[in-house]
Amino acid sequence: MHVLISDCSVLIDMEEVSLIKEMFSLPYTFSIPDILYHEELDDNSLLMHGLNILSLSSQTVKYKEIITPKYYKASSNDLFLLALAKQETCMLITRNSKLKQIGEEESIVIKGISWIFDELIKHDIISLKKSKEAYCRIFNS
Repeated sequence: MHVLISDCSVLIDMEEVSLIKEMFSLPYTFSIPDILYHEELDDNSLLMHGLNILSLSSQTVKYKEIITPKYYKASSNDLFLLALAKQETCMLITRNSKLKQIGEEESIVIKGISWIFDELIKHDIISLKKSKEAYCRIFNS
C-alpha cells in the first residue's frame, strides 16, 4: 500500500461529510506526523479506521528547521507535514494552497482533497453524485 501524508483538515473534512470510512478503504495508508496527531486530533476513532502515526527522524526535524526561515509564513505544523512527506518520499494531501506552493518548491508531490474524491470514484467506493454533494458541503460551508 502506498503511504500518503494527510493534513489534519483533510481528515476533519472527510469526517464532517461522513466519508472517513470510505476514504480509509482506499488502497493507501493515510499517515500523519505524531506531533500533529497529539496537538490537533488525538482521536482514537481515526486510529480504528487505519490512520497511521509516523515519527519524524532527527534528520527530518533538522530539515524542517533548515526550511523554516525560508518559509517563515507557513505554520510549524505545515512544515512538519512537508518534512514527513519528504522523509517518507510520498505524496501529501492538503487543502492549504500555501503548503502546495512550498511543496512544489521542495519537489514534493502534493494533491488536494479533490484528488481523494477522484480516487473514491475511480475505485467505485462512492458515486459521482455523492462525491459532488460532499465536495460542495466542504467548500460551501
